[in-house]
Amino acid sequence: MPSQIKKEHSKFNELAKPEDVFFFLREEKKDDEELTPLKIKIKQLQEKHPMVEDFKIRVRPKMLSAELGDIKVIQWVITTAHKNCAVFFNFKRTWFQVQDFPRLKRKKLLDFGNGRFLHTRTERRERTNIVTTAGSGKSNCIFFSVMTGTSYFCSDQDFQEYRFIKEYSPLWTIFICSMNAVLSIVAVLGNAAILMALPQCRSIHSSTKVLFYSLAFSDFGVGIVAQPLQVASGAGALKNVLKLFCSIQPVYAIVAYFFCAVSFLTMTAISLDRYFALYLGGRYRLVVTGKKFMIALSFMWSGSIIWAISRMWNIRVNKISAIVFGFTSMTITLLSYLRIYWTLKVLKSKIESQKGTKVRERNRRLDILQYKRSVNSMLYVFVFLVACYIPYFCSLLAVAFLGYNSSIVLATNLTSVVIFLNSSLNPFVYCWRIREIRVRVKSIAGKLLCTL
Repeated sequence: MPSQIKKEHSKFNELAKPEDVFFFLREEKKDDEELTPLKIKIKQLQEKHPMVEDFKIRVRPKMLSAELGDIKVIQWVITTAHKNCAVFFNFKRTWFQVQDFPRLKRKKLLDFGNGRFLHTRTERRERTNIVTTAGSGKSNCIFFSVMTGTSYFCSDQDFQEYRFIKEYSPLWTIFICSMNAVLSIVAVLGNAAILMALPQCRSIHSSTKVLFYSLAFSDFGVGIVAQPLQVASGAGALKNVLKLFCSIQPVYAIVAYFFCAVSFLTMTAISLDRYFALYLGGRYRLVVTGKKFMIALSFMWSGSIIWAISRMWNIRVNKISAIVFGFTSMTITLLSYLRIYWTLKVLKSKIESQKGTKVRERNRRLDILQYKRSVNSMLYVFVFLVACYIPYFCSLLAVAFLGYNSSIVLATNLTSVVIFLNSSLNPFVYCWRIREIRVRVKSIAGKLLCTL
């Protein structure tokens, strides 16, 4: 490729925007006379202005008639073709915008004069590839790649999911969207009640209450943001509205990843909080303060945001890291609870072996019983969380080792509903296991019903 063309290529890549149009000229012979006029034209357009509108592409007038229509050309890119371009093609990722392309949308095989052009519409970026196969493999090959709509930011996974939804699982998508719509209402109402009840719960320590706030708020975010976005993206795929799907799907994925990561990390923090309460004993309220937990939570939320956004750069690394950190978090939580129960067993045996006043012994037994009840309550929350997350982690393992296909995409979508189910279950678990929260929620519900 001539150095001047490389410079033009580099310059135009720096000017690229999401709505840009890339025109691919692929050639084997660098000094072909037929391609020289186009190179000159491209250079003139570049010197004039990178934004060129209403320019009709005419490389070979006999081959490319007016059927191509008027194409808004914003960007040009020149590259080199493979040797046998009539047999093997390898298109790079490109962005296109088309003003008028009516006939190519209706025909699958088009003839233009002396050349024969193959029109293939792929779901990946809704691209229309027009490929000339005229001549032998040693001749010049000119390729046009034109998008049949406006370009959008979507990952490979999102485009595959869009295709699978349309081709294989529309009924499953309707089921998933319906479930998320119902669970969204339950999660919003349930966690809103918990958030309103927590300030009135005096017996819960401030640090533990901060963790409850974090968990309830993340579950509330799942219900009020993540699940409605999933319903909207699913509706876009079902209605074949690629613009809607590609506009919402990346945002939905980032938001869902963020809130789910916060929930998972908060559960780990709760298990560590319960362990430190046992390990520190009377020093717990002095050492572990609400302010320190707020600082820890700020790091947790910031890390969750960074991890969720990392999906935009490398989905595979993002999912592998989710598996690693997810199982690490579960291991830490499980070890914390095992350590707690082992310590409680040791303390119980010590109390029974020691001789003291009945009042002191009874008070110690009550303290241990109350602490054990709080640990059991949070253990139930953890068990429900793990039960809801394990299926999704299994689907992530399938993605990491097998890649994407229709079955795996369906599995990830179904297991994501199970994850969202956890956000709806948590308020019921709180009310079931923690009496003070149950009383406050009943009081709030009664007041709301009286006002209706």
